[in-house]
Amino acid sequence: TATGGNYGAGIGGGYRGAGGNITIDGGTVTATGGDGAAGIGGGREGASGTITISEGAVTATGGSGGAGIGGGNNGAGGNITIDGGTVTATGNSGGAGIGGGYNAAGGTITISGGTVTATCDINAAGIGGGFRGDGGNITIIGGTVTATSGNIGAGIGGGRNGSGGTITISGG
Repeated sequence: TATGGNYGAGIGGGYRGAGGNITIDGGTVTATGGDGAAGIGGGREGASGTITISEGAVTATGGSGGAGIGGGNNGAGGNITIDGGTVTATGNSGGAGIGGGYNAAGGTITISGGTVTATCDINAAGIGGGFRGDGGNITIIGGTVTATSGNIGAGIGGGRNGSGGTITISGG
């Protein structure tokens, strides 16, 4: 279990810091972001970095304006790959479940396996952009994926006031 301090990600960057390179290849991981930060990824005002999840049970919850997995408030989604495991990601107050934080685009998101559930409470996409963020490049080629926006954003694509981006779904 990892919990970010004020403005810090549960796993990843501190205030204004990108997430860096994060790989999860097994185990049970629970990560909660501090105010404005991602559960896994960027701190407040920090981009996601590169995140790869291959196995394990992963639960990630963003702080206010942060993605569950991806960018913090004002931080883009970066490069996010999920190819296995059971992943539950929840964005908060304009942060996507998986992708961009508040006011940021989704980045490049690829899902090729696993069971993925991504939600946000308001203004953002389940998978894709945060509030005012475009969806980015989203590819789903496998796995079981459930993506839900609580209000106003797309399930998969752009957040409130954001375009869908490039979305390819060929499996799953």
